[in-house]
Amino acid sequence: MKIKKTLYEVIKKLGDKYEAVPAFLYFDNGMEKQISYPQFLDDVDRLRRGFSQIRKKRLGLWADNSYEWICNAAAMLLAGKEVILLDVNLGDEELLNLADYTDVEMLITDEDIFDSAQELQSKIPMMPMGKLENTLENAAEDTEGNIICFTSGTSRSSKGVVISADTLAECIDEGVVKFPGRKGERIYLPLPFHHIYGFTHIFHILKRGGSICIGHNRYLRKELEYYQPQTAMLVPSMLQHIFQKGLIPESLYAVATGGGIQRLALAEMAEEQGIELYNLYGLSETLGEISAGTKEKGYEWQKPQEGVRFIVKEDGELGIYLPCHMTEYYKKPEDTHAVLNEQTHLFWTGDAAEIDEEGFVKICGRMRDTIVLESGEKIHAEDTDAELNLLEGVQEAAVLGIDGSLVAVFVPRTESSEAEILKGLKELNRKKASYAR
Repeated sequence: MKIKKTLYEVIKKLGDKYEAVPAFLYFDNGMEKQISYPQFLDDVDRLRRGFSQIRKKRLGLWADNSYEWICNAAAMLLAGKEVILLDVNLGDEELLNLADYTDVEMLITDEDIFDSAQELQSKIPMMPMGKLENTLENAAEDTEGNIICFTSGTSRSSKGVVISADTLAECIDEGVVKFPGRKGERIYLPLPFHHIYGFTHIFHILKRGGSICIGHNRYLRKELEYYQPQTAMLVPSMLQHIFQKGLIPESLYAVATGGGIQRLALAEMAEEQGIELYNLYGLSETLGEISAGTKEKGYEWQKPQEGVRFIVKEDGELGIYLPCHMTEYYKKPEDTHAVLNEQTHLFWTGDAAEIDEEGFVKICGRMRDTIVLESGEKIHAEDTDAELNLLEGVQEAAVLGIDGSLVAVFVPRTESSEAEILKGLKELNRKKASYAR
């Protein structure tokens, strides 16, 4: 019988196992700072005791990527708090609306935001990170809390996804998804930490004994040059950007991408550069990545990690049997029950997919974006949109389904681009089946 570990036990084990390896790297006043695994554990434990003294239960974490963000998020969870992960780029009105919806009692933020948010402080209690007083010698280790992160909104509207610390601990302890990063390697992580991929990558990398290079998607050029990482965790648009701008450091040998559909053209660019590519798939509801596609199956086909099984309904919707998943959508019990069977641990994703005889799946797009033609053929809008956006002269393009037919809408780069677009569209239609033109 498997013995479940608490999140505290999982983190403490890392500190004991990788004592000689830097856990985090970041820059402070132009100088690289290194944080060891034992120091990280000490910092989290100190903050945990401090947060245990705060009576408020529901705390919103509203700050940019930083070592302090990671320590505070972990400490709040270990102190039994309900931690709401908020996008640092939210405007005041949107922030207050989300805080009200999730019943936030206090915002925890960085000092710069705190100092510049005087008007906001009159509307909601705020406390800067680093100002927490600790008078406790010890704090309970068995009252761990939950996090709430938000979906991207691809399922029509963003939802608050509730994940328990127990489930997070199990996901970290048992997670076996294949992605790069070995003990002692520098792993660049510029994904926003409030998003499920950024948040769970932190712990998956630590489990491997990697050194997390804390990044920000605004400073890709500078950070890649400074850190010289061996591997990087990106979204496809970031990878495309560093290829186009020639930002690949000589040290980089592998990249994992997630959070978006991986196009074959991008995989081919990686191969030309000698980069090992791992195409990850997962959702907030599944605690991030649950499968990976690599070169052997053409990157598009996803192999489920151990304990995960894919199924596809007759209408093409992907379902997943999961060992770890969300508890619920916050304040949305009907939406929760519509997609999650808590007894069988089956989750319906809303993604359209194909499945092969080995149990691998190919993600085709969102079910709601699937266009059914008069002939009954299904067109996945995301795939077609991607093809249209690659045509010469196109600034932006999309395909629509109108009265059982396909209609393409283009925004040309310049007035003179119209002829280029028509020429490219004619060639694209020549290669397609008649029903998909």
